[in-house]
Amino acid sequence: MDRIRAQARDAYVRELSLDRRIQYVHDFLLAKVWYVAQIFPPPDECIRMLNTYISWFLWKGVIFRVPLSTVERRKDEGGWDLIHLKPKCLALLQHRTWQQSQNPETFSAAWLNRWCIIDQHPNPPHRVGIPVALDYLRRIHIEYAYVTPHDPTATQRTNKRRLYTTIHTMMRETGNQDIRILRQRPDTHWKAVCGNLHNAPVPGRYKSEWFKVIHDILPTQDRLHKIRLSPTNKCRNCPEPDTIAHRIITCGNAR
Repeated sequence: MDRIRAQARDAYVRELSLDRRIQYVHDFLLAKVWYVAQIFPPPDECIRMLNTYISWFLWKGVIFRVPLSTVERRKDEGGWDLIHLKPKCLALLQHRTWQQSQNPETFSAAWLNRWCIIDQHPNPPHRVGIPVALDYLRRIHIEYAYVTPHDPTATQRTNKRRLYTTIHTMMRETGNQDIRILRQRPDTHWKAVCGNLHNAPVPGRYKSEWFKVIHDILPTQDRLHKIRLSPTNKCRNCPEPDTIAHRIITCGNAR
């Protein structure tokens, strides 16, 4: 955890747009986490700390931001496909567990087969017999009832993605709620808006800025004045109030 925090601190000062920061989180910041998660289930406290580091790194001290749960949504749902940490770690561990079960000469395979963890059951029959210290195996036992059987013809990447999608969907169903912009403007066709944003043939840094516009998190003078961080709500380039609509539509100098 200390190394990841130090790495995030070193990369914090880089001038990266939101899309580049998300890519850095996936490819570099969490690389060691993906490796360790195949062997050890991460404690909930570590997950919370990592999410704090990620949020701090992504937004780089901006005043207004969207929650991490919004960025973790699919792009057509108003997010940016940021990897959801806990389902990803569980999917990697489950895939590794399945690999261990396929080698009959290992001690792990003997216990996995005895408890029927890898087999699918609508009501897992041996869950109570699994030691409390191996609670993550109990969770695997339950979740395998909802995962489609392992496809030997598919690649490891495909099977891991299938596990991740299933676990992520199960977690979302337990605590899912609409994002803020959907609650504020329910009549807007947000799926089309988000699709147009990510399908536009423009560089990612422009999409990052429009992502902030769509979610209404730009620090305009009007918003800063309302929370007493600016002495005036006037635009710096003209005498009109500096709202988002004024900045991107009316005021040519502010563009």
